[in-house]
Amino acid sequence: MKVESVKKQLEICSKTVNEIIFEVGYNDINAFRKVFKKYAGMPPVDYRKKYKI
Repeated sequence: MKVESVKKQLEICSKTVNEIIFEVGYNDINAFRKVFKKYAGMPPVDYRKKYKI
């Protein structure tokens, strides 16, 4: 659920990845990046580059 929220925000806003991660309630950035990569198939930065509107 948090991954989907971050994915949407990466697509539409210009906040930093870290800001978005903290906003959804994660305090451990590295742990979230691993979870994100597991479910999205790529790191958050690459996801943003590929899907930013």
